[in-house]
Amino acid sequence: AFEVPVLKNKEPLKPAVPEFKLRITTAPLVVAVPSPEEIRTVPPVFKVLRPAFKTKSTPMPLVPLPTLTTTAPARPAVAAPVPRYTEPLLLSFEVPVLKNKEPLKPA
Repeated sequence: AFEVPVLKNKEPLKPAVPEFKLRITTAPLVVAVPSPEEIRTVPPVFKVLRPAFKTKSTPMPLVPLPTLTTTAPARPAVAAPVPRYTEPLLLSFEVPVLKNKEPLKPA
């Protein structure tokens, strides 16, 4: 059924340029730096006087504003439609015929 895969074992290629003769490693500089002294100061608090509260209204109109008039549309000259009720169609409650079909036999 399944074939066993062949193990392929390959090593990486050697670089064309040789490695350096002398390996240099540099450690990071670790210098002890003193922390600054802690200084606690309170933020300054200034008392600022706010300006006086002013109200400004809109200017008076130069001419009087028109009055609001509502006019209903005219009623139609025809009689109102006669309401009609139509009963919904009822479903027929006939018993369905049982159809029993077996699958075809293989040839």
